[in-house]
Amino acid sequence: MYTDHKMAVSRLAHTLFVALWPLFLLPSLAADVGFVAVMKGQEFAQTSDQIVALGEWRIWNETGEVQNEGEQEEPPYVFQALAFGTAPDSLFSGSVTVPGGEVMNLLRDVEEPESAEISAESGYHAPLDLNTARPDGDYAVMLNEGAYATVLSLTGDTYPPVPHITNFNALQAAAASSPVTVQWSDMGGTAQDFIRCQVIQLGGENDGMVVWQSGAPGSPGALDGTATQAEIPAGTLVAGTDYQGEVLFVKTVDIETSPALATAGYYKLTGFRIRTAALSDTALGSTLLLPNPQDGAHEVACDSAVAFHFSHPMSPAHISIAWTKDGGPLSTGTFSYQWTQGDTALLCKFSDVLPPDSQIGWTLNLAGFRDAAGFALSGTPTGSFRTGTDMPETPPDVGFIGLFKTHYHIQTNSSPVSDGRFEAIVDVKAHAPNRLKSATLTAAANGRSGPLYADPWNGDEYEVPGEYGSKTDLDRFYPNGDYQFALDGLDDGSQTVTLSLGTSDQYPDAPTVTNLADLQTVDPAAPQIITWDALADWNNDFGTLAPGDGLIELEILDQHGTEVVWVEGTDLVSGTQYEIPAGTLKPGRSYQATLYFVRITDLDVASYPDAVAVAAFESQTRFTLQTTGEPAAPVLDLQLFGGTARIFASGGETDQPYALEVSQNLQRWTPLDQYWDNGATYQYDDVDAQYLQTRFYRVRECYPNEEVSPRIAIQGTVWANSSHALPVAGAVVGTSLDGQTVVTDAQGRFFLVTDTPSQNGGAWYEITVSAGLATLNFGFGYWGDQPRDQVFEME
Repeated sequence: MYTDHKMAVSRLAHTLFVALWPLFLLPSLAADVGFVAVMKGQEFAQTSDQIVALGEWRIWNETGEVQNEGEQEEPPYVFQALAFGTAPDSLFSGSVTVPGGEVMNLLRDVEEPESAEISAESGYHAPLDLNTARPDGDYAVMLNEGAYATVLSLTGDTYPPVPHITNFNALQAAAASSPVTVQWSDMGGTAQDFIRCQVIQLGGENDGMVVWQSGAPGSPGALDGTATQAEIPAGTLVAGTDYQGEVLFVKTVDIETSPALATAGYYKLTGFRIRTAALSDTALGSTLLLPNPQDGAHEVACDSAVAFHFSHPMSPAHISIAWTKDGGPLSTGTFSYQWTQGDTALLCKFSDVLPPDSQIGWTLNLAGFRDAAGFALSGTPTGSFRTGTDMPETPPDVGFIGLFKTHYHIQTNSSPVSDGRFEAIVDVKAHAPNRLKSATLTAAANGRSGPLYADPWNGDEYEVPGEYGSKTDLDRFYPNGDYQFALDGLDDGSQTVTLSLGTSDQYPDAPTVTNLADLQTVDPAAPQIITWDALADWNNDFGTLAPGDGLIELEILDQHGTEVVWVEGTDLVSGTQYEIPAGTLKPGRSYQATLYFVRITDLDVASYPDAVAVAAFESQTRFTLQTTGEPAAPVLDLQLFGGTARIFASGGETDQPYALEVSQNLQRWTPLDQYWDNGATYQYDDVDAQYLQTRFYRVRECYPNEEVSPRIAIQGTVWANSSHALPVAGAVVGTSLDGQTVVTDAQGRFFLVTDTPSQNGGAWYEITVSAGLATLNFGFGYWGDQPRDQVFEME
């Protein structure tokens, strides 16, 4: 996985500071200040030889967890201001005032209290958001309550080009015993610009450690804006190890040398994997990362293939899997096996369709698998999934092939504006998961070629990354012209489809909603019309579409990102409006809508039999709808059954997730459970009510993507000694988990709710009891998430 923005930019600042500090004799006014910088940046990932795109995409981290492809852990557009002191304690305060007057405080990382750096950072999902919040102009930096002050001009959006690693493939099996050369595309910079190459280890004892970096300006090995490669000395890297490489291009637009060195600039950074070849007779460390369908999946299409993804290349000659149906042998057919993705993925195709409505189990014989070096596999060896009830016909492996160049807009008043994002959307949809052995895209205009990756979660979509913060970057990696899709299906074999985007841009005008003001007070109980300006050559009949035609699509998402409206084709009876049926939207909610204008440049239904292939330019406009009224709220009811409190909740909003919370004082609330309103009455039995005289309950809406987990809670009694004749009142009970404590009552009883989420019994902690002058520690140990009836003796 790739380093977050703060780490990347902070290391840049540190590199510059260390090199330049000896070059400047600073006056006493800035004796505590070493280096100051303000920057805007964009971060990219390169996962194949030819394609670089924004963000993280299909990255396996060192523990084998799959990062969600197409989603960044951090927004890819970044502003950061930072300052380095001459010593860890030389900077005690700092701020930057951005154009418009907002003040950002520069703070020290709480996890690195000894760091000499203080910084402020903000991330954004589009260039427009970044430039609106952090516009062109002067940025005033003040440190140590005004003892140091400077003004840096950050204007022009003069970003360097995207770093492209030109020997990516060679770096996937680098020889650690020899010098390792990293090569990249020409920045087109000057001696005043800066390039940094560095390598970070992934996994092992040195996980996250920078093991090598090129020199800083003015020092041996420094790289200015004219460099195109760097050499990592032999022996720096360790054989059989994964690393994260980074190449950073920095375009400096302002520099101040007094009273301390300060710079302003724009950067682009590309992260990529470096993998060193293992020594002979050494295991590669291969593990099973992910099965697809996932363990526990249900309603799996009966014509799906099963895929197993591995962390390293495997030996194709070694496969050993036992299959079961409903706990017994799967005896109605056999599996055939096909290695793909450089022998890191195994496709398992059943000779017939999988049995419907059946639990299909698999067990990998780990000793029967071998990595490419001949060593046995490790990982979770068993899993199962349940097939659906529908028996499929015999469609082709692939149903849809799409190539779109997209320009994104946002509308908040009468006219939409570009949000600065451009994207190539390349999408091959299989009719069932894991139906392709390989998929490759090649652009005729520049010869760039790259694999399409199977979605590791669903397996029925094959994609490549393609988002950029400028049209220039998009056209560099995805130029106009012809593109060839080379597909190899389990049943269909090799198929080739060529789609053309034409020689010039054909983006439709940005969709413009003409009644946006009306959409801010929508009555959800009544129909609501959305109107927009017309798209030339609109055609809503998919059966008669031809190149040059325009398509319109409309999507509306609720606050959780769930689709509530999607209309296209003949469902859209007008080219300038759509009526939302009454009752579709819910009261008191904000909805995100997107209007799509699509211009078809190529349409092919013949090259791949029974599949549709489309190339097009697309313009999208996002806008907001707001409904009147108040959201439906659950009503709670409480009944007591002995020491158990039974809570009922009903009347909430359908499909809305809610958190049931509890408190002893109406001040501090902690979660008990999470549920989704499905129209039925929700019930929860709180057996812990027996331990407390007072217990309050409430239900609140969950935040988007929130995962609610009960807190670790301990109940017990503190006794003076082992006779259990004298309870200890007023004792303070706490844990090593956090700072929460509780005081025992007159009977020595306590109920402590920590701030630490439950960990499936895996929490290792200590319990501390203090009474008078005595403090006793119990543990460390695996006490469990909800230990009850614990006994603690002070003697």
